[in-house]
Formats: sequence, structure tokens, C-alpha cells
Amino acid sequence: MIRAAAGRPNHSHHWMDMPHKPQNLISRVAAAALLTASLASAPALAAAAPADREPSITWSMNPAADSGHGHWIEMELSPGETRTEQLVLKNHSEQPATFGLQAADGYFTDSGRFNMLSSDQPSHAAGTWISIQDEVSVDAKSAETVPFTVTVPSNATPGDHAAGVASVVSSLGQSGDGASIGLESRIGFRVMTRVEGPLQPSLAVGSIEAAYNQSWNPFAPGHITADLSVGNDGNLQLDPATSLAAPLAAGSDTLETGSLLPGDSAQVSAALPNVWPLFLVPATIEVTGTDTAGSRQVLLTERIWVWALPLPQLLVAAGVFLCLTGLRRRKSRQDARLAQLLDQARQDGAAQVRLQSQGAGR
Repeated sequence: MIRAAAGRPNHSHHWMDMPHKPQNLISRVAAAALLTASLASAPALAAAAPADREPSITWSMNPAADSGHGHWIEMELSPGETRTEQLVLKNHSEQPATFGLQAADGYFTDSGRFNMLSSDQPSHAAGTWISIQDEVSVDAKSAETVPFTVTVPSNATPGDHAAGVASVVSSLGQSGDGASIGLESRIGFRVMTRVEGPLQPSLAVGSIEAAYNQSWNPFAPGHITADLSVGNDGNLQLDPATSLAAPLAAGSDTLETGSLLPGDSAQVSAALPNVWPLFLVPATIEVTGTDTAGSRQVLLTERIWVWALPLPQLLVAAGVFLCLTGLRRRKSRQDARLAQLLDQARQDGAAQVRLQSQGAGR
């Protein structure tokens, strides 16, 4: 069994399939919350729930069909280059609506979902490369196509850079104590930009803590556990897979960690079953990486040594030794007693023979 927890920016809002509860940012003043949809491969669809008297707004947003990128956008640009893309925003509601538009830096959450910074967090990376109009009005049961541009700075580093584009609906609501709360609902998709230049896929393993866990059944093997961190120290987005193997173990255990952007890391907890204790067991940790093009390669291999004292087996061996030693001592005592009895019998027989010889001589 292998588990992983990714170590990424600690953001307060995530784009998930379930709404978040509004948070009071200022007492009895406007606050922000996210009613969000996934930024994965499925089309995004969201519904804003404003005040009870106002009808709800339902909408979806995806890249334009002629972009040819599916449900997110991937592009390869040179430093200083600009590209124009388009999104399609569909208003599924019975009334017209105005949607805010925004772009922000992107990241992967601990669960492996793609997300972008919330409205109150400033962007410093690829989110600042995107220029898009502030808002768009869409008639009921209609759609609008909105262009936006991605401009790569001339000093941008080669490799993969993540951002997101979102549409936003703001409304008013009330908290449980009657305070006015501003609600912000948004959906969007990812915009991945690969800057041309030397590409360096690379993964690194941080500290490794490994231990052997005994099975107190002497006739059953134990298992090895290893806690380690896997970091993306290259400049490409990678999907790492970590495997743990040991001699005489039944195969290896493999973990698909999920996507790691450059600079991201993930904590990995691995358990390799069916390992017999051999005092010092060599184990191999192999990390492979798959880029967005599907190219997979072994990026590093780490050899570790794990102390695996066969305590149950030693206890059984000690018990067998003590039993054999006891049986041997008992047999030795019995042999000595038998030898003593035989010697005594011989002495008694010799004495009786002498007595009979003396009686016959008289």
C-alpha cells in the first residue's frame, strides 16, 4: 500500500465539485466564497445561488472548439511571443447575466486537482501573462465567445508554467447572524504554457525513513515501510510513479503520485509486503516521470538498506536450541545413571563370585 500527500501552496480556496461555505472576511460586510467546478477533463458547469428573491444563474465555460485543446489549453511559445486564444461562456439561465472574467496563477491541490489562486490572492507567475476583458454579458440561453491573449515575458524561463482562466458571478447573501455576505462563484479551465528552451525533466528524492515491520508469526514474512519526499526539481510538469522493491519480496509496490509542477513536491508513504527478515535487506526505490506528451523515463534510482532482524525466527531457534539442550542433558544424565547402575551391577556380580569361590575352597 502506498499513500501520497502533495506539498503545494497552502491556498484557502480550491476548485472542487462541492461548494464552499462563505467566510466572513469583515464583520457584517461583504465576504467571498467559491462555488466551483472541476478544472479537470470534464466540462465545467456551475450555478450561483444569490439572495432568495433572485433567480439562480447556471453557466459553463470551456475553451473554444477551434482551439483544438479539449477542455483545457496547452501551448508552446517562445520568450516574448504572444498568442490569442478564445473561450466560450454559455448562460444556461432563463435571464441575462454579467460574468466577471479573471486569470491567475495555477497549481495542483493535494488531491491532484488543478486550481488557480482565489480572487484575493495576487498572481506573480503565468497568471500575469494572460490579458482578458474584465467582464462579459450573455443573454439568456445564449453563448459568447471571448478572446484572451497569453504573452510570455522575454525573460521567462524554459519549461512548463501553469495558469487558469475563470468566469465569476457575484451576489449577496446573509450569514446565520444576519450579516451581509458577498458570494463569489466561479468556474474555469487551465492554461498551460511551455516556454521554449532547454527542457530538463528531473525528480529528486528527499529524506528517506525506512523500517521493517515484523510479523510475529515466524512462518510469515513482514513488510517494509518507507516515508520519503519526491520533488520536481526540473522545469517540466511530470506525473511521477514511485516503486519500492526488495529481494525475495513478491513483486514491487508502485505509486502514481499525480502531477507535479516545477518546484512542487509530494510526501510518499510506501509499504512493501512479503519481505523476509534477512538482518540487512537491500531495497530499491525507483522514480519514473511521465510528461504531458506521455513520454516516460526512469529519472532516478535510490538503494537503501533496512535492518530486518528475524526476531520471531531467532526466538523459535532459541526455543528449539533450549529444548535440544535440555533433551541432551537429560539423555546424558540418563546415560550416566545407566552406566552407574551397570558398574554397580558388575561390582555386585564380582563380589558374589568371590564369595562363592571362598565357600567352595572350604
